Amino acid sequence: MSAALAVAGCSDGGGDGGAPAGAPDTPVTAGTPAPSTSTSLSAAPAPTAAPASTATLAASSTASPGDDAPAPAPAPATTAAPAGLPLPAPEGDAFYVPPEPVPGDAPGDLIWARPLATAPPGTNGWQVLYRSESLAGAPIAVSGVVIAPGDVPDAGVPLVLSWAHGTTGLADRCAPSKRYAEGATVELALAQLVTGRGWTFVATDYEGLGTPGVHPYLVGPSEGRGVLDIVRAASHLDGSGVTPGAPAALFGHSQGGHAALMAAEIAPAWAPELDIVGTVAAAPPGSLRVIEDATAGQAGLIGGFSLLINAGLLAAYPDLDPDAALPPADQGLLAEVAETCVAEALQLAASLPPGRPSATADPAWAAAYDASSPGRADPEVPVLIVHGDVDEVVPASLSAVIADGYCELGVAVQRTVYPGADHVAVLTSSLGEVQGWIDARLAGDPPPSSCGG
Repeated sequence: MSAALAVAGCSDGGGDGGAPAGAPDTPVTAGTPAPSTSTSLSAAPAPTAAPASTATLAASSTASPGDDAPAPAPAPATTAAPAGLPLPAPEGDAFYVPPEPVPGDAPGDLIWARPLATAPPGTNGWQVLYRSESLAGAPIAVSGVVIAPGDVPDAGVPLVLSWAHGTTGLADRCAPSKRYAEGATVELALAQLVTGRGWTFVATDYEGLGTPGVHPYLVGPSEGRGVLDIVRAASHLDGSGVTPGAPAALFGHSQGGHAALMAAEIAPAWAPELDIVGTVAAAPPGSLRVIEDATAGQAGLIGGFSLLINAGLLAAYPDLDPDAALPPADQGLLAEVAETCVAEALQLAASLPPGRPSATADPAWAAAYDASSPGRADPEVPVLIVHGDVDEVVPASLSAVIADGYCELGVAVQRTVYPGADHVAVLTSSLGEVQGWIDARLAGDPPPSSCGG
């Protein structure tokens, strides 16, 4: 993963991505890209993993590492918020601190909301705090934003688009909803595009970004719950235009592409009442074992991504052995990185010597990486993956593994590789295809597939 692009993350709130704009380039559709020229993960061979896994978590994306027990019961589907919610929203950063115990009865219950003054012209926007659930089964609060068209039909909007953001870091100050409120994120342009089509835009911060606890970075089931539960929360917000059962599309970039795919995979059990028409992932990382192997032993900035990932996994799975991730003398960095935005996280790792161990040698860590590697479960909806063939942050070979896994599972997955597009440019290059693909899913057209092509 490239330090050069990631360093900009905390300055504009977009992390390793930005909002799409402009006309699409000419794509090349393929099942497998040309060899990646990435400088970040080139130390590792192109992954060839099949979707099946012998790891202990492969059967359940929400089990604890090394635990053969079945996944926890899915969250109950709800269509109405409990009496007394939403509560009055406090001012300032107190907005992100929920009452104890966390109000509500089920994931997606709206705790409170306040107006978003920086919402694009002609729209109505809010910062929201809603109930979700940690992988340990504890109720938590997650923050985000909801931006709706100014004129919502009585029947509600035709689509709610749940946007999953790219890497910003682990610290609370890196929460994208704070940048939305400052008008300091290019993702407001994406919200304007979405609402201009008559759709409602919702965007989670994910667990632990802004709110109490450490953000479980690249922990797929945690990210996925945030992406799904904000759609539920929007249905409880007057003026959002989101009705219970409204069609929804999931869309994310980089970390967010990973989150959108994982959200789709857990949705049949976690949020079966949602009508998800399809999922779009731009430059999604997959095969987390390969990423750990490629970044853990790197000297300097690249090792920051190993710190981010492993600190996130420890937040979700505290029984993991930290000795497998870092020597005891360096383990304080796992706590330090939890207080950083992405640029600082990469700098924090600059002092680490090369040759650090990869945590994949530990079976419990390997199982945790596998449980958060998309392409191992059927999302039961069509999938579109777009990637640039010169992506220096997330090599295109990683999304090829995801697509191959979905093909083996019988998923209708279209993967388009854009020549000359890097990690950020793929968003602008693919904009036309993404919009047309979502429109076709809303129309009920048969989904395209790259499988067997």
